[in-house]
Amino acid sequence: MTTQLLFMLILHVFSGLIGVIFSYATLMELVRHNYSLPYLRRTSVGAVILYLLAWLSGGYYYVTYYGTTVKPVILAGAHPFAHSFFLEVKEHLFLLLPFMAITSATFFWYTNEEGKIDERLRGSLITLVAMTTIIGICIALAGVVTSGAVK
Repeated sequence: MTTQLLFMLILHVFSGLIGVIFSYATLMELVRHNYSLPYLRRTSVGAVILYLLAWLSGGYYYVTYYGTTVKPVILAGAHPFAHSFFLEVKEHLFLLLPFMAITSATFFWYTNEEGKIDERLRGSLITLVAMTTIIGICIALAGVVTSGAVK
């Protein structure tokens, strides 16, 4: 593996994990009664940037290395389901993640400066951000399972 591919893999892993942390921070702030709109804006936009960075770096790694070098090893090994199930689920779920994060960040960015969010809408936002966080955690765990299948 080249240094560039290793960098892309590390960038993919860390930006995805930190993106999940930003989503979680957004969620924890949003459930507070005295939430801070500037904080929600920063953490939600940070999550978007990090998820997009993970998306691009992971895509580059997959297209240039994983698909031709790592995937055949996993499929021929003792645990082919690691790719057949976990990585396939990861790939499809990750398509949603940046869009979910963009939706919540856009809402926070365009909320009035008073920062008052209607309670019914706030409940929907909590659900959206919680689902974003949970999906991010599931994707990270699927990556761990898939990585563990490489021998």
